[in-house]
Amino acid sequence: MKQTLTTLFLVCLSTSVFSQEYRLEIGSRTGCTGRGICTITSPTDPTNKTAESTNNASIIKAVNGSAILKVYREKLTKEESDRILGAPIISKSKETLEFTMEEALVLPEEISTQTAVTRSRQINVLEAKTYPTVITDAYINITIIAPIHK
Repeated sequence: MKQTLTTLFLVCLSTSVFSQEYRLEIGSRTGCTGRGICTITSPTDPTNKTAESTNNASIIKAVNGSAILKVYREKLTKEESDRILGAPIISKSKETLEFTMEEALVLPEEISTQTAVTRSRQINVLEAKTYPTVITDAYINITIIAPIHK
């Protein structure tokens, strides 16, 4: 029983370590002309409930060596939802829409560190390219580091 509780605690702890939340600025605006993410910022004060409510994404590290940018659809405005994938998300398009960065985005060091699956698999720039994307009713999961194939 004690071993089960210890294991459960460690699983919960490891999940919370990997669930740092961020605020994405999405789509066209001054200084960000292309489709995709304009900025990624982390909350400065985790006790600030107003900042917490504006966070709309987190970075998840999977056991297969991938890193996924998980975007919470319920925290996106209609405009952000349409701009992040370049088209409105409807049931017919969920299987075909993909996330594309039209301009590279240099990541702040704290976020770059969060993407590290291993030191050699840390990204410093979200490159201008199309990323594998899975869309569910609640999330847009964007694979920013591909899985390790053994």
